[in-house]
Amino acid sequence: MTPEEINRTIEFILQIQARIEVTQEKHTETLQKHTETLQEMAVQGKRIAELIVIESRRLDEAQRDNKAAQARFEAWEKRNDAWQNRHDGWQNRHDELMREIRNGINRIIDRIGG
Repeated sequence: MTPEEINRTIEFILQIQARIEVTQEKHTETLQKHTETLQEMAVQGKRIAELIVIESRRLDEAQRDNKAAQARFEAWEKRNDAWQNRHDGWQNRHDELMREIRNGINRIIDRIGG
């Protein structure tokens, strides 16, 4: 190999090395950006997980409150049904008494007029 060929070969190797170094720098920068992005995603993921826990607790509390309200409503409905039944009984008794009074008045009128 002539000195000129050796110089060209060395120059070629140096160019390849320079390209490799540039490529490595780009890969290092890209890797750094990806690492930062992953770290940000991890932080966001942690925040999301915390919010999920908070919202889950709120949902559990709302469900407990809803069940308690449902139980109160059902108890109220039973009391209301009992009151309605009592009222219906009183109404029936009232209607019965009114019929008796009307019948009595009609008998009196029949005796007076007859």
